[in-house]
Amino acid sequence: MNELEASFVGLEEEGCLSFVTARVDDCNFYILMLEAKALLEKANKIKLLFNENELLLFRNGELSSAENVFKARISDIKKGKILWQVFLSFNKHSLSAVVSAKQGILLDLKKDMQVSCHLKASDIMLKVV
Repeated sequence: MNELEASFVGLEEEGCLSFVTARVDDCNFYILMLEAKALLEKANKIKLLFNENELLLFRNGELSSAENVFKARISDIKKGKILWQVFLSFNKHSLSAVVSAKQGILLDLKKDMQVSCHLKASDIMLKVV
């Protein structure tokens, strides 16, 4: 599970649906969730949580439908026969992504390579600290 400390920036609501904006360093992240207002009113700090299999990697920064797009550098790769765990350096944060070995080979993923990371707003959970 990836975890990033964030600060709350803003909130848009429509019915029970909330679109939250949070900031990690110099990058905005967008989170789609149900009824966030009550949760965020009492929050001192928040954390963004997302699974390794929800973080998509792109080599050439192609456009996607993901609301969250940021650059990261591959710091290491643990290669298995079926899955690779790709360790990433995003500013001062460490993240990881899981990709199939087939896609890792197709993308020619290598240590120190810069990649574009894409993450849908609905794949992020908020944790109030």
